[in-house]
Amino acid sequence: MGKRLNLKLLLPFLLLLIAVFCVSFKTIFFYKPILLNVFVILAFGILPQIKIEKIRRHQFSDYFAKRKKLAEKKKYLDTERNKLEKQIQILKDKIQKQEKLYEISTEIEKINDSQKLADISLERLRIETGVKEIAFFKKEKNIFSLIASRNVNAGEISLWEKVASGEIIRGYTRIPLRVKKEEIGCIILKNLSDELKTPAYVLSRQITLGYEKALLYEEVEALSRIDGLTGLYLRRFFMKRFEEEIERAERYNYKVAFVMCDIDDFKKYNDTFGHQMGDRILEKVAEVLRENLKPGDVAGRYGGEEFCIFAPVLKKEEGIEKAEGIRRSVEEKTKVTISIGVSYFPDDASIKEDLIKTADEALYRAKKKGKNRVEVLA
Repeated sequence: MGKRLNLKLLLPFLLLLIAVFCVSFKTIFFYKPILLNVFVILAFGILPQIKIEKIRRHQFSDYFAKRKKLAEKKKYLDTERNKLEKQIQILKDKIQKQEKLYEISTEIEKINDSQKLADISLERLRIETGVKEIAFFKKEKNIFSLIASRNVNAGEISLWEKVASGEIIRGYTRIPLRVKKEEIGCIILKNLSDELKTPAYVLSRQITLGYEKALLYEEVEALSRIDGLTGLYLRRFFMKRFEEEIERAERYNYKVAFVMCDIDDFKKYNDTFGHQMGDRILEKVAEVLRENLKPGDVAGRYGGEEFCIFAPVLKKEEGIEKAEGIRRSVEEKTKVTISIGVSYFPDDASIKEDLIKTADEALYRAKKKGKNRVEVLA
């Protein structure tokens, strides 16, 4: 555009110069009036072109100035848009986290079983953090006991119990579950990355609320599950817990000892000293059983003068040692003796009914062999 305009102005300028030259030197080739007219015509022809050129240059300058301003404004708007997009993404992430927390809270709120809650909580934490090895411990009488885990080997449980009790071991993250400054349990995660610790702690708060509720519910329910005389679990509830323990043992590959106890000559004792003394003996034997329980062991009243215990063990010898310890304690602390039969999951049987039958047969053998002894069929 600029080159085209310059060519248009070039010819008039040349003619103007010639006219000026001729007038100045009074050349013989042109008459002075004619040259003056030419000069005027050329002047009036050039001036509009100059004016137009000036206007166009001014317009181009305005155009480029506006274009520059628009480019700067676009850059600013793009920057602001990127900021807004980042803020929107942050808000979306927060909303997503809140939705997850709400979903988890709703799910946990419906659970009244602490064992089931522990299992679901670990699964949720495993998904959210990507941690493979994770465990849930409950706290009773300042003792931590494992109630749920993922990918924890039976041989490493003692190490995890140390962490649960407060020992600091590298690679293990312990998250306490506190209610009004009182610790009711803890969750342990192995190899949890630093950036995922905050989400894990946030999720643990929801788990704590649900776990507290489940414990309160179970405390109320326990009143209908416990034998009023001995303070041990009633047979129905004990068997339910026993079945759950078998399922866990099968899942995590550990043994369970089932111990069946019977007070020797209890009918004769009742007939001799009366039913009130018989009840006191039942209470005393139940007390001895509780004294010999370890975390994870569960005792119940099977019926009449029969009691039963199930206990997670690593070796079969542990079950026999436990039974012998109970037998000696009863003999030392009461006026009666007991006979005991022991069976093992999965060595003797893989279902509850068969384990009870095997232990009962072992108990019958103990009675046959003179009572006040422990017997195992295998």
